[in-house]
Amino acid sequence: MTTDWKGWKPYLCRVNGELASVLVNLDLRNTVPISTKPWLVWAWVYFQSPRTDGLSSNSEAPILYEMEDALYAKVS
Repeated sequence: MTTDWKGWKPYLCRVNGELASVLVNLDLRNTVPISTKPWLVWAWVYFQSPRTDGLSSNSEAPILYEMEDALYAKVS
């Protein structure tokens, strides 16, 4: 993973009744709102080989890291 994830914190929660992992950039809390970034981004990823709890398996980690880096590059 090449993205600088300093300030990002993962949280486990429920979304639409299902277990979910959410990343939040806490470094932004003292600088929002940011007029050049007026949106909230939600991304759903459907796993090909989820664990029994519904979260991602280690086998899918490399592609998930690529997806995270690509998304981060578009919104940062």
